[in-house]
Amino acid sequence: MKMRTQRTPVHRPITLRGENGTRQANLRNISTAGIQVQSERPLVLGTPVAVDILGEPRPATVVWTRGSLTGLKFFTPLTAAEISAVQRPNAVLHGRSTHLAKKRNGFGFSEMR
Repeated sequence: MKMRTQRTPVHRPITLRGENGTRQANLRNISTAGIQVQSERPLVLGTPVAVDILGEPRPATVVWTRGSLTGLKFFTPLTAAEISAVQRPNAVLHGRSTHLAKKRNGFGFSEMR
């Protein structure tokens, strides 16, 4: 049986970047292995994305989807210190490209197949 890593609830906006654009999502929980996000449009299973965590892009892959919820697995696990930093109320989760999400429309990760 596969061991699940401990998940920490975190509710705040986060930026996801894929080959077809940038979009905002809501971070629901985080672990060393990955995150759960909620977004208006579904992401496609297996899609590679970069998640802006603490101002740095972290490569991840979509490993499951259920309605508006998506599970992303990091290529490289986060450290306990990074998890703690994300939990701080003043943590900056987005990187320099966040402004692109406001300028683009219809970039739809769901079209990435």
